[in-house]
Amino acid sequence: LLAKGLQHQIIVNLQPFIMLRIAILDLYEGEPNEGMRCIRQIINEWSEFHSIPASFDEFDVRSNKQVPDLSYDIYISTGGPGSPLTSEGSEWEAAYFNWLSQIESWNADSGNHNKKFVFLICHSFQMVCRKYGIGLVSKRKKPAFGVFPVHVTFEGQHDPVFRGLRDPFYVVDSRDYQVT
Repeated sequence: LLAKGLQHQIIVNLQPFIMLRIAILDLYEGEPNEGMRCIRQIINEWSEFHSIPASFDEFDVRSNKQVPDLSYDIYISTGGPGSPLTSEGSEWEAAYFNWLSQIESWNADSGNHNKKFVFLICHSFQMVCRKYGIGLVSKRKKPAFGVFPVHVTFEGQHDPVFRGLRDPFYVVDSRDYQVT
């Protein structure tokens, strides 16, 4: 998870990389979506803006139970269709949570100086909240949907991770489930 205090550390840690390796954990289960296209585009634009070469591989978690190994620097876990509640006990969720446990073990080892960073989006964030008992994951009374402008804060304008975002930039809110 990206904590505010870690953002600068990420950029500093990335400087020595010849090629930043990013794993995209695709939880869309083959459903057509804009999420994957946007993630690919953001990676490419970020890489170009920061002059840090980056490559990415995609892993079909739900349909093929694919999870990445620990050779990646950053992991992006997507949103997805359906309920983050009904996957409990499924094979793909077990593989996913086993991967997450491996990341946690890596990061807990003081001998591993290059920590692994994980960004959780919507469905995957809700699943991880359920796993750790953070908040209550539940179905919304009615779906949320819309495109909203987000203004970059003063801190964001000077943060190495967010520097270069347009003001405003836009986010999509499209969900049936929530964490409260």
